[in-house]
Amino acid sequence: MKSNLLPALLARSLVLVALASMAGCATTMDESAGNALLQKVNSNDKEALNLLRSRAEKGDAVAQERLGMVYLQGQGIDKDAAIAADWLRKSAQQGYARAQYVLAYLYELGYGVDKDTQQAVKWYAMAAEQNDAPSAYALGLLYSDGKSLPKNREFAEKWYLKAADLGVPEAQLNLGVLYLKPDPDQTPQYDKALPWIMKAAAKGNAKAMLNLAGMYEFGTGVPQSDAEALSWYRKAADAGDWMAMGSISQAYRDGKLGLPKDSALADEWYKKFLETQIALKKAGKQ
Repeated sequence: MKSNLLPALLARSLVLVALASMAGCATTMDESAGNALLQKVNSNDKEALNLLRSRAEKGDAVAQERLGMVYLQGQGIDKDAAIAADWLRKSAQQGYARAQYVLAYLYELGYGVDKDTQQAVKWYAMAAEQNDAPSAYALGLLYSDGKSLPKNREFAEKWYLKAADLGVPEAQLNLGVLYLKPDPDQTPQYDKALPWIMKAAAKGNAKAMLNLAGMYEFGTGVPQSDAEALSWYRKAADAGDWMAMGSISQAYRDGKLGLPKDSALADEWYKKFLETQIALKKAGKQ
């Protein structure tokens, strides 16, 4: 069981959850009404909680999902992950993608339910087929990291592509890297990689900017350009990427990327590199 479920859940949900079709659900409150009711419950409004529970018990899929989240967060009610999973399952079984995503994540973690990667894949896939971007991205991660599932490059590409098309910058970057680093018997597909990495960078993804900087520095899939490399390293550094800060420090130290040798500036950037790295480690983001 993991106590940091909610921060992780929010971290995974880097884009808005796509709204699912509600086929099979006779009476369902709309999203805004569900959100308003949830906000009241989170403010310890007992009347709102009773109304939410009543709607959920009558089969309202949105209410069931919101009630599941109430139990998951423990706001306005005692936290209970198992009860949360039960309500989320009821909603997910009605085809509500938002509930399917959260239920899948619970199965992936083993939080409130027995850990079951196959169940996680099942529910992620059902939501992803309804164009739920976080679920498609989650599937790409599962098939590419080889931790919970055997690595499957074809499936990873399929789901990263879907999430990338739906606008997830992290999926766009990972898809680009997948094309840059193919299987040993394949050659890099620079023509496919570059557009996706560019899209992620344009959305402010620091790692995408870092990758672009490296590509321009070494002429990997693009014409070699110190000016472009330095520009992207600076953009990545401005976005908080510590590796980019280290690269700029080294460039000043060696007099590369069109920069003069300058030990003072090298030290200044190295200090930023260390401070950012330490801060990220303390925050558990590295």
